[in-house]
Amino acid sequence: LDLAALTGETAYREEARATMEAFAGLLARGGPELAWWYEAAGKLLWPYADVVIAGEPGAADTEALRQAFLRRLPPGAVLTSIPAGGAPADLLALAPALAGKAAPDGRATAWVCEFGVCRAPTTEPADLGAQILAQGEK
Repeated sequence: LDLAALTGETAYREEARATMEAFAGLLARGGPELAWWYEAAGKLLWPYADVVIAGEPGAADTEALRQAFLRRLPPGAVLTSIPAGGAPADLLALAPALAGKAAPDGRATAWVCEFGVCRAPTTEPADLGAQILAQGEK
């Protein structure tokens, strides 16, 4: 599921869904030893966010966006930090959903995405927090 979020490839999400359905009977009878399966089920059933922050590492505006994410720390979310100029080629090869994301005019920018579909980019920590809270709303 994390791979689906990072790459935007929905086939990974569907494979996870099919696997969960195949093991549903076992999960209904299982105990705490299957806790990670329940975490995966939560990612399928509840909003899942990939938050991307493009900005200079350690810069005040980048850190403010990172702190906005950490204050919300949504379950089922991943944070990807990339340089202000955008993701390097080796990272883009692994996570093509990062293509086109960069900090315009060097100002740290964040995107809240769900399996490759992103909300409007923001440079404001409060707006990032609101977008994270609204994740899953259509």
